[in-house]
Amino acid sequence: MATEHRSKEKWYEVVRRFESGEVPAKEFCRREGLNYWTFCGWRRRFRDESSGEPLVEVGPIPAASGTRGVLVRVNLGGSTVELECAAEEREVAELLRAVRSVSC
Repeated sequence: MATEHRSKEKWYEVVRRFESGEVPAKEFCRREGLNYWTFCGWRRRFRDESSGEPLVEVGPIPAASGTRGVLVRVNLGGSTVELECAAEEREVAELLRAVRSVSC
């Protein structure tokens, strides 16, 4: 089966159509003949682009705190959660990328 190439604009239309309905994502993808994981990636991309703030920020903990490690700030649409991790910034960023790639 050949894969149809969709432009960013076409994917935007697909995601808007999904969000205006009541069907679960997996069922929508099955009906539309879409790859579920590709759909999830585009949906996440549009959600991230539409928010004015980054969804997740990772950076060093401010030196004034006296703690070494990484500060992870997650924007939950009106609420922000901050976590201090005793790990390398690269490792935390890698973990977050892996987690984000799993959910739709």
